[in-house]
Amino acid sequence: MRPDQRLVTSLPLTELWDSTGPIAAHRGPRVGDPEIRAMFRRPEPVQFVVADADGTPPRWVPLAEARGFWMLEVRPRIVPAAAARYDYDSYPGRYCYVATKWTLEGPDATPLVLLERYH
Repeated sequence: MRPDQRLVTSLPLTELWDSTGPIAAHRGPRVGDPEIRAMFRRPEPVQFVVADADGTPPRWVPLAEARGFWMLEVRPRIVPAAAARYDYDSYPGRYCYVATKWTLEGPDATPLVLLERYH
């Protein structure tokens, strides 16, 4: 299958990819509101990737849109990192995001956060 045709069909993801192929990154710990806000205080931009098991490819949020996307879309719907259980119906729009930090291999220092959307 061509990388640009690969779709998300189940969560959680065990690897990341974009239209060019797999991304050399490793899944790390879950993160929540405080950890993501701390990432925005660093000089590097934050790269968000949204995965929804609805048969669409992962959505790579443009770096220039990351802060606005965080504030308007994600922050009201982020599941706390320590939460063992959550009810997506209790979040605005009846969906929520479980966030994990991923570590990229190589010299790229851009923090990468995978947002798995549950609804």
